[in-house]
This record gives sequence, structure tokens and C-alpha cells, in this order.
Amino acid sequence: MATQDILFATFGMVILDTIYFRDDWNNPICDSLGGSGTYSTLGARLFRGGETSTSIGWVTRLGSDFPDSILERLKSWGTTLHVIRERPATTRGHLRYLDTTLGPKTFQHSQMPLWTLPQHFSGTQQLSSKTFHFLARHGDIFRDVPKLLAMREAEGITDPPQFIWEPFPATCKPQFLKDYLKAVKLVDVFSPNHMELCNFFGVEVNVEEEFDRGLYEGFAKKFLDKGIGKNGEGCLVLRAGEHGCMVYTREMEQPQWLPTYYEIGDEKVVDTTGAGNSFLGGFAIGLVETGDVIEAAKYGSVAASFMIEQMGAANITWDEDGVEAWNGDDVRGRLAAYKSRIDQ
Repeated sequence: MATQDILFATFGMVILDTIYFRDDWNNPICDSLGGSGTYSTLGARLFRGGETSTSIGWVTRLGSDFPDSILERLKSWGTTLHVIRERPATTRGHLRYLDTTLGPKTFQHSQMPLWTLPQHFSGTQQLSSKTFHFLARHGDIFRDVPKLLAMREAEGITDPPQFIWEPFPATCKPQFLKDYLKAVKLVDVFSPNHMELCNFFGVEVNVEEEFDRGLYEGFAKKFLDKGIGKNGEGCLVLRAGEHGCMVYTREMEQPQWLPTYYEIGDEKVVDTTGAGNSFLGGFAIGLVETGDVIEAAKYGSVAASFMIEQMGAANITWDEDGVEAWNGDDVRGRLAAYKSRIDQ
């Protein structure tokens, strides 16, 4: 079988979480599969079933103590997976839910993170990916994007990739705004969540107040006015949790808002951890398949819907004919249903 083009690759990590619950602190769930690399890759993988699954690339660094059973689960997704085994321990974290709604939470690394860097793509098929996802600081973008492009040029890879960047939350602060306004010129898609976008401008989101679309549109326009991507042709995709998402480019007279797949209060929503990462994985595949950022956001919204139906990563099964389902549902069918609902 001919080698497929790689459509998606991520710089995100695999993290094993210890999850603590407010009503039972002493009985955490250990080694729960998570991390931005896991969720974004899975969001992309949802749309590439069967033999096309190898078009999803993945380079990840795992510690020598990474459980074989979880590695086998990663391999079962059928992606083009390149694992780098490291002597340090696996990247781990403590995820604490602060109330019984599984909403407010905190996260803290408990082991030194094993970041994926451009040099880890050297000699891999993943280097040729059509899209790259980052969860990164502005300094990482200044360092890694030019390095990755230079590596591709050295290998004769001439087609420019699409860079999709979600900012590292701790750096979404007013003192870093000027740096971010410069760094976004190096990427094609900049995707903060609504709280991160407000944090750049020193505004704290009050979840008790009515959601103000105009506030976020105004802040997004400040980034667009400075220019996202080459010649300002990029876009800002705002991920706003239960309020859906907003897609905005310079060419648009008005930004486009899309609803979430599930409505607020739907009983199928269990845990939103990883939804934003998986949104961007789905968005990347939608962008490759359609070339349209609004259509891509529909893919992203559907990808996120699969991540919030359980704690941790979505589950894949196959029927007797080898047809796959995720959480018992057909991904493309769900995408068609979502499009039909919102395009009316």
C-alpha cells in the first residue's frame, strides 16, 4: 500500500493524569490518558477512519515507565506514530475537580514535561505534515516555527504547512500581548479560548454574567488588525466552551459564530477536559479537506462533542465488518447531522 500523505501532526504531549474528585479526594483515578497531544490527535483521527488513519501523524516522547497497556491503546488508533523513549519519567499531572459538577478544575504537572521539539521530527514522515498543532508559549513559536520550516526546506518539502496555535494559558497576560501580536504572524490559525483572549487585555471573565459576544469580537479584531499569518491572511478561532466558537478573518465583514454540538445541560455531557484540543485536531482535518475555515470549525465542533461524553479519551470499537465507531457513533454521520442542523 502506498504511503499516505500526513495531514496532521502535533507538538502536544501525552500526559498521564491522576484525577481527584471533590467528594472523594482520597480515591483518585490514576494513569488516565490525557494531554494536548492525545486529545488533538484524537480529534483529527476521528475523521480519518480505516486505511486513512495513517494520515494522522504523531511524534511523542514517553518515559521509560509508560505503561505498555496505554501504549497499545495509542497504537490501536492506527496513526503514524513515532515514539521516542526517554530515561526520565513519563509526563504526569494532577487534575483536581473543585466541585461535583466536573466543571471548575486545576492542573499541575507532577513530573518534568517531555516537550516535543522540532528536532524530534527529524527523519520522520511526520515532518512533511500538511498541518501542525501547537500548545505553546510565544517564545516557543518564535523558536520552533522557523526551525521546522528550515528542516522541511532541507528535506525538499516545499509546500507550506498550516500552523494552528493555541496559546499556553499561563502566558495569556497583558505583559505578553505585544509578543503575541508579533508571534501570530508566524502561524495561520490562532486559537485562544474566550477566557485566555480576555486575559491578554486584563479583563477577567465572570461566568455569572451574560455572555457578551461583542466583547470577544472586539478583542479578536485587535489581533486581526495587527495581522495573523502571512500578509494578515490568517484567522482567529475563538473556542468559547458551551457558547460555541467564533471564526474571524480580515476578509469577513462580521465574525461567524457556531454553536456546540450539544446544548447546555445535555445529559450526555460528562467532562469537558480535552474538548478544546480535540476541536483543533478536527479543525485541522476540516481545513485540509475543505479549505474553508468555517467548514473546518464544524469538524472541530463535532470532534469536541466526542471528547465530552466521558472522562478521558473517546473509545473506538469495530463491528464484524471492520467498520469503526467512536463512543458507538459514526463520526461522519454526526458531522452531517450537525451541518444539517446549523445550516438551515
